[in-house]
Amino acid sequence: QVPFGLNWGKLPLSVETNGLSSNTEDFTVTLPGFSFPAINQDGIVNAASYAPGDTPLAAGSIGSVFGIGLAPSIAGATEVPLPRDLLGVALLIGGVQAPLFFAAPNQLNFQLPEELRGLNSVLATVFTNGLPGNSVLLNLDSRSSGIFSFDSSGMGRGAVLNQDGSVNGPSNPER
Repeated sequence: QVPFGLNWGKLPLSVETNGLSSNTEDFTVTLPGFSFPAINQDGIVNAASYAPGDTPLAAGSIGSVFGIGLAPSIAGATEVPLPRDLLGVALLIGGVQAPLFFAAPNQLNFQLPEELRGLNSVLATVFTNGLPGNSVLLNLDSRSSGIFSFDSSGMGRGAVLNQDGSVNGPSNPER
């Protein structure tokens, strides 16, 4: 039985019998009504293409996570560098907290950490107020970038800027 007034979160727990104590393990106490965040299987996609979840992502690219109970409400990043915690939500990918653009109950938008460059696959886990949800395997490939399109359809001309900040196009190409 959990005593009334106990703080929620991870707490150390050991069992004592006849004066002997067991090893200590973490025990998680949650608030009534709390549910752990859950990433959909194949629920991590490239935010530019929304290619199916088994399509690899590239380090530095922008991705989206789809699931249930990912964030308590809706918020967008308001500063650069991007926060690695938004509304008490963090996305751990391959042991690195990902920068977050956006958080909502069923979606997170993030930048895949550059530190993952050269890896083939990693685990991704969403944490809400320090408590982990499920982990899913994310495939990586440096040749799997996505390009946003001007009409947001994922087709047609890419939304690309030249080095001077001007919009790239047929009348204004970049070498």
